[in-house]
Amino acid sequence: MDYLSVFNKYLILNYFAFIFLSGWVLFNWMSDMGFDMSDKIKNSSNYTQIKLSIRLFMLVFMLFYFIVVMIPVIKDTSYVKNKQYLIDTGNVYEGVSDHGAFGLFRHIIVTVNGQEYKYQVLFADENILEGDEVQINYLPNTTWAVVKKIEKEIYFK
Repeated sequence: MDYLSVFNKYLILNYFAFIFLSGWVLFNWMSDMGFDMSDKIKNSSNYTQIKLSIRLFMLVFMLFYFIVVMIPVIKDTSYVKNKQYLIDTGNVYEGVSDHGAFGLFRHIIVTVNGQEYKYQVLFADENILEGDEVQINYLPNTTWAVVKKIEKEIYFK
């Protein structure tokens, strides 16, 4: 499995999302074109306050995205660049499950040396169930992971 391509895809996607978000916030901060509201709002005495509150909300949202998403992504970029993924092997405590808006995000909980760890799954093998032994290649700050099921060899006598 080519882990570099999986991790690079998500890193690039997040960098582009942040650049787009920054451009959108900057555009709306500098121009009034993004505030094409109804005439009732435009003619009200609170129009400047409404405009300022929307701008501040967008700025706070961008800062939140930067702190929560981009700082871990920036920290993990050097790991991807140097192909230094962390590897854990453990037993599945809770299988791959969808969460977030519309089930866009997936996670898995794995028991490694008696401790439970939660990883954000980017790619996983099929049919991973509770109790299966898995190998997790992950990035330390974002906890993005590629999960591979370890097939147990069966010996017949």
